[in-house]
Amino acid sequence: MGFTIKALLSMSELPDLKLVSGAKSVNNLIRNACVVDCPDAFDWMQPGDLILTSGYILQDDPQLQRRFVRELSETACAGIGVKVPKYWDAVPDVMIEESNRRSLPIFTIPLHNTLNEIQTIVFNNVNTAQDTLLQKYFKIHNRLMACSLSEQTLDSIVQCTVELINNPLIVVNSHWNLLAYADHKDNKIPLSKVFTLAKNKPVFDKSFLDSIPKDIEDFKKAVKRTCITPYGPVICRIHPVRADTTVYGYLIAWESVRKLRSVECMGLEQAAIIIALERIKTMRVEESRRIMRQDFFTDLLEGRIESTASAYSLAEMNGLSAGRHYVCAVIRTNKFGDKSSQASRFDIMGLDRLQRKLVKMCEDYFKFSRVGACVFSRSNNIIALVQLDDADELSNLEPQYQDLFHGLYNTLAGAPDRPEIVIGVGCGCADIIDLKKSFVEAQEAIRLSGLTANPESVNWFEKLMVYNFLGSGVPKDVLREFYESSVGPLAEFDRENNTNLLETLEVYLLENRSISAAAQRLYIHRNTMNYRINKIKQLLNTDLDDSENLLKLQIGIRIMRILSSLGKG
Repeated sequence: MGFTIKALLSMSELPDLKLVSGAKSVNNLIRNACVVDCPDAFDWMQPGDLILTSGYILQDDPQLQRRFVRELSETACAGIGVKVPKYWDAVPDVMIEESNRRSLPIFTIPLHNTLNEIQTIVFNNVNTAQDTLLQKYFKIHNRLMACSLSEQTLDSIVQCTVELINNPLIVVNSHWNLLAYADHKDNKIPLSKVFTLAKNKPVFDKSFLDSIPKDIEDFKKAVKRTCITPYGPVICRIHPVRADTTVYGYLIAWESVRKLRSVECMGLEQAAIIIALERIKTMRVEESRRIMRQDFFTDLLEGRIESTASAYSLAEMNGLSAGRHYVCAVIRTNKFGDKSSQASRFDIMGLDRLQRKLVKMCEDYFKFSRVGACVFSRSNNIIALVQLDDADELSNLEPQYQDLFHGLYNTLAGAPDRPEIVIGVGCGCADIIDLKKSFVEAQEAIRLSGLTANPESVNWFEKLMVYNFLGSGVPKDVLREFYESSVGPLAEFDRENNTNLLETLEVYLLENRSISAAAQRLYIHRNTMNYRINKIKQLLNTDLDDSENLLKLQIGIRIMRILSSLGKG
């Protein structure tokens, strides 16, 4: 049995201590003795503390007197010792009333006994009782360690802790999103009736979180807060889950079954250490899996997996269905280009966080769209391997999937950081082994989009294939000769007369030779557009209704873009 209020009041060396209220709880265990003369000390009080005070801070303030008793009761302090007569002739009635209502013992200390004397006597007797307390603590410690060493999950560790502290427990990460929880069979305010208990989602509302000290990560002990529920208020003990200087989350003991005793608070502290170790282990395992997954996708897209059987086996392990059709999409933002050797470590960390956020947004988007996809980052790109419907043709995918990829673009472009996004989509492939080709095409689609008159947010390699064809393998002098024989005269006329007939022709062709649409796009009158088209026909001496002539002009414009990108235009 530990040292109690009753034992303190019956000591022969302190015959003049007088109990004035809270007689029902004289068996409260005393764990520590604190002299308090500061009104802001509530956050530092711990279960089992005996509070010794002169009453100076409470005099002439009945509201503070009542709150003082209430806060110490909710903290499960052992009791209150008040020096009289010093600032009071007797303990105020409001304190006695609140003390009896909450069963928190209050006793008076005569002038000839100093607060330091009482504190010293308490320390000596508490130390004598520590052996029994330590034995109980070691039982809790050994139980939690056995649970940890037996490779139990976080859920199992939380359930074990609930059995030891005899109250429900909630575990959240450093962003206050749910990691695990366990209720207690005797809980009269079940967690499921108060909270939405979805993993990786917020648990507590803003008002509760706002009440928590901003520097709670620095606290060594649990902080007490009251959670208001439809079924009444519940005291919560909030303890940081930390290792060294890193906070991995918080334990919230839901004190709805009974007040935590001092040994159970020590058990909560031990659980926080065990859970911190478990979080470190889990995060390292997840990081190892992420690296292995990244290595597999890198090898797959670079064609370094020689065995088809190995590729299929590894694909299934990493979320790819070997027998399905896929297409590769590359998502790029100019922000990732800032990861240079001159960038500060802080800037690079910020970009890494942005990249992880965009990967998560992609994963959530495809999950919401019910489209199978594997999303990962590689260098400065985010890559999505998107599963196609087996009934789809592998060519001309744009009509079936343009809404999907435009929706993805809008989702990412709407991120809080407002990154500038461009997406390239390769051709479909019938086997995952061919994803290397689709990946190269998706990257090429982004590059080729810069050669078009109107770069788009989503660029399909199939639409830009003519640029790829013209820009690879065809001698530059042949390209220049074709350009000069097709649209060269227009370019020369524009240079000499400061006009823009070549641009007019390009827009006219992009708008399928619609005078009205082209005029609207160029912000000119329809009559002006008609005049320019007639001028173009005259300069080129060509019929714009002839399909062969139109094809020649379209190719000429594309060659102009290619030559311009090479610095030859």
